[in-house]
Amino acid sequence: PPPPPPPVMAISGRLKVLGVGLLVVCFLGLKILETSDTLSHQPVVVGGGDSKSASAGRAVAGRSGMRPTPVGGELKAHLAGHSRTRRQSALYKLKVHDIDGDVVDLGESLKGKVALIASVATTGPKAAPFFAELQELHERWSPKGLVVLACPTAQFSPMQSSSEEVKRTILEQFAPSFQILEVADVNGANASPVFIELKRSIPGVVTDDFAATFVVDRDGRVAVRSKNSPLKLESHLQQLLPST
Repeated sequence: PPPPPPPVMAISGRLKVLGVGLLVVCFLGLKILETSDTLSHQPVVVGGGDSKSASAGRAVAGRSGMRPTPVGGELKAHLAGHSRTRRQSALYKLKVHDIDGDVVDLGESLKGKVALIASVATTGPKAAPFFAELQELHERWSPKGLVVLACPTAQFSPMQSSSEEVKRTILEQFAPSFQILEVADVNGANASPVFIELKRSIPGVVTDDFAATFVVDRDGRVAVRSKNSPLKLESHLQQLLPST
């Protein structure tokens, strides 16, 4: 019979087996943590949603292997954790312009904070109350870490012909102290990159000037998409922001 392996070789073999076992355990532990994080951060659609939005949400959920669950007017869209992590990084990498033409670095503006990002317009009966509610939320919650961003769009209602006129109307009629982004589309190939990224988390065509308000958590993940008035999102903000 062949001579037994030297003791040193036998110990080396056992160490290799032990090392592989430890790697497997670490890998499984990371997967469990990732799954737990995904399940604890489920985005929500509030406000019923149109048929296109609902079917798009079902399609995405089907591709991710999870089922959207309607709960009393809310649709919990379950998304794979790795895709949400990618969108988190993409949102923070965006640089856009505000209504003055200055660059807004979303990584600097939003990282570590809760954001409420809404499409708006300067005309129509919804404009004044919508801006007033955004202002109310900004004044109440910005000291606790809320950032309000409004994006004027002219895709649904005619507005003034230039960003300068839109800016003047907003300042004169609504006087907001939160940040206003440049005028941009919210649907289609020319949509604002902000809304392109937000709608990748909860898909669906925006159907009205004031029908796309998103709440983004402190990790850059979309928590809520809403067609409701901003004040109806306050309970969601309370869950994401410190109470004291």
